[in-house]
Amino acid sequence: MTFSTIGHIVFGVSTAEGTTSQIVGPPTKINQWTPLGYTYSQTNGLIMYIIGVQYGTTGVSSYTARNSIGWLNVGWCGSGLGMIPIIRNHFLGAVDELDVYRRELTTNEIASLANH
Repeated sequence: MTFSTIGHIVFGVSTAEGTTSQIVGPPTKINQWTPLGYTYSQTNGLIMYIIGVQYGTTGVSSYTARNSIGWLNVGWCGSGLGMIPIIRNHFLGAVDELDVYRRELTTNEIASLANH
């Protein structure tokens, strides 16, 4: 997860084919908390949720770690995410909660987390 150079939320994952699947969300609002959700599975691909509602998806996508450590970057991306120009620096702001699961959450589970 990172931000585009014009302030849009960007979720991306490297694919087995060596490309990047990504979803570009809406622009962020200054001084406003926005619950974001991000799920991934080979069946459903990458899914972005904003305030518990599905915003976008990449569709079916296969991810591979390519024999390396898989990293989860939140608010920073040291390399490009495809065609979208992103901020290649650290996020300046606050993260209230970060939950990481070993499985894809359902839409209802994402909505519940966003609204608690």
